[in-house]
Amino acid sequence: MRDDGGVEETVNLDSVQKTLERRLADAYPRIAYTTRVLAEGGHRYLCVIVPGSADRPHFAGPAYVRVGSQTMNASAQQFDRLVAERNSKAYPILRCQGKHVPVAMLRNPNVVQMLGRVSSQPVMQIVDCSTSTLTLRDQYGTVHKISLDRVQVLEDHEFPGVITLEIRET
Repeated sequence: MRDDGGVEETVNLDSVQKTLERRLADAYPRIAYTTRVLAEGGHRYLCVIVPGSADRPHFAGPAYVRVGSQTMNASAQQFDRLVAERNSKAYPILRCQGKHVPVAMLRNPNVVQMLGRVSSQPVMQIVDCSTSTLTLRDQYGTVHKISLDRVQVLEDHEFPGVITLEIRET
């Protein structure tokens, strides 16, 4: 189709479909789409239907990560982590992945209930964090998945990189 909305007469629709397929193959995550060749007024044209996507945002090419001395295409898991790191809550949590951090459970903003012994805050290991879910492991090895919406990250400005997690009850 021309910029003025008119139909181009000399277009090879098979070639256009193949070019579209090649260009969209580079997008990540994959973009679901359907094409149809339609005819109207003696002209054939290509209709491209792209439904809304729960996997948005989509990017025009792959993401890359450094692994040792190599630059490699990011796996789906690595890509998800890169996106999560852009989240202001997930970033400091992921910096502490694998570490043990203090966790306070909040019944309401004014009352703190400690897990474990009353005289100390529980310490849990950060297993993972995505844009929506924090995964912690307690001292007994039990894994807890918590909505990131319920988590507040308190950074210690005296000791950079040290955090405490506050988790509101549902």
